[in-house]
Amino acid sequence: MNVIEASSNLDRLHRLHHGLVKARAMVERGWCQNKSQNAGRVCLEAALAMAARGGVGFIIEHTPDSKQLVAMCYQELKARHDPWVVLGKCSVLHVWPWNDRPERTKADVLELMDAVLMNIDAQIEEHRRQVTITMRPGVPDLFWDHLAKKQAKQLVAA
Repeated sequence: MNVIEASSNLDRLHRLHHGLVKARAMVERGWCQNKSQNAGRVCLEAALAMAARGGVGFIIEHTPDSKQLVAMCYQELKARHDPWVVLGKCSVLHVWPWNDRPERTKADVLELMDAVLMNIDAQIEEHRRQVTITMRPGVPDLFWDHLAKKQAKQLVAA
């Protein structure tokens, strides 16, 4: 893996992490079922779509990042053998049927989002470990310093 590929992959993982953190905050402020939005509250899938677009919009328009986040939620549910996944009610494209189950709670949704965040964090750490192993001595420190500065600028701008 070269420095450009490593930077691109890590940037993508950080974008997904940042988007999921924003989506989680939206759900924390107000969660709903059976509608994408209701009186300032959002369902899981709407929060993912809106966060990936910078928190704007009133309809679910998925971006590549929000599609990836939906797929990651689906994979987490699949790993848990969730009945709605087993029965085919959810897919890698949509998790709203899981969100809309009458027994579902806001705590369930937040817990799912936390599990996906932990998975993304683990991928970031594994990616960093792999890049450090495969790069020449001295380069990793320079690479991570450059990446940290770039991310700091992005956070200030956000």
